[in-house]
Amino acid sequence: MRNLYLAVLICLSVFTLSAQKTLPEIAAEYDGSEYNFEEYSNELQGDSWYDGGQKVTVKAGSSLADRIKNKYAASNAHDFKPDTAWVEGKKDYGIGESITFTFEAKSLGHDNYTVRGFRIANGYVKKRELWSDNSRVKTLKLYADNKAFAIVKLSDVYGFQTVNFPEVKLSKKKSTAIKLEIVEVYPGSKFQDTSIAEINFFGSGIY
Repeated sequence: MRNLYLAVLICLSVFTLSAQKTLPEIAAEYDGSEYNFEEYSNELQGDSWYDGGQKVTVKAGSSLADRIKNKYAASNAHDFKPDTAWVEGKKDYGIGESITFTFEAKSLGHDNYTVRGFRIANGYVKKRELWSDNSRVKTLKLYADNKAFAIVKLSDVYGFQTVNFPEVKLSKKKSTAIKLEIVEVYPGSKFQDTSIAEINFFGSGIY
């Protein structure tokens, strides 16, 4: 009976590893530029996928407790302010922690909206020293409505990175959730806390 139990465990492990390997692996793109918050603010004034009026709610599995002057809620990762950040709340590096962006169906005017990727400010990027002190994400697993669909590899760079992934269609009949799970990190020089300062999605359908 014990041998049968071990055999089942081995089969399940092999199946799990095999399933993970089938997910497409996406390398984030980096153009070599460091953060320029003024330039980023100006870009937001131009044409944007968000001009369609999509409402996005953000939740995380955990968040670091707020300090007097600093707050670390999940919403910071989608407030269009790279000098704020979501910081996961586990006592270690936050492996397995996640942040979920839900695109509310009622805010969509039609069914032609899609999400095709995002731009990410990886880490606590308010200052380069803070970015180095705190941990940054190395690998993410992406989910659409709790179904894993891609693995993303991020570089350890002090600048925006762009992630293009397989198209996810949005519906005005049902809200769609995209979840980002932390799989690996670049350890901070002082703190284990892993941070994401900003994630801005892009896609099609506003015009």
